[in-house]
Amino acid sequence: MSTVLVLIQFLLEFSANEVKLLSLEVAAGFGTAKPYYKQKNGRRQLERLIYHLIGLGIIKEEPTGSPDRPSIILSKGVTDARLHGNEKIFF
Repeated sequence: MSTVLVLIQFLLEFSANEVKLLSLEVAAGFGTAKPYYKQKNGRRQLERLIYHLIGLGIIKEEPTGSPDRPSIILSKGVTDARLHGNEKIFF
């Protein structure tokens, strides 16, 4: 399973096997995107946003861990300018 799909399931509060296997349903932030992506194509919109953030380098897939426990982390070096208002993101 791709790490992006697991991230989407985590953010939208899906109780999929992968989410349960990684014990993500008890992690902070579980389901935080659910109120913002309730519409019919909400899952697809969230997926597009995540891939857009990966393309910008804000989110990157870390090749650490094992295939059954992949991780996605925020790339701190790329986000500093955006978080301090020095760079704008248009999506």
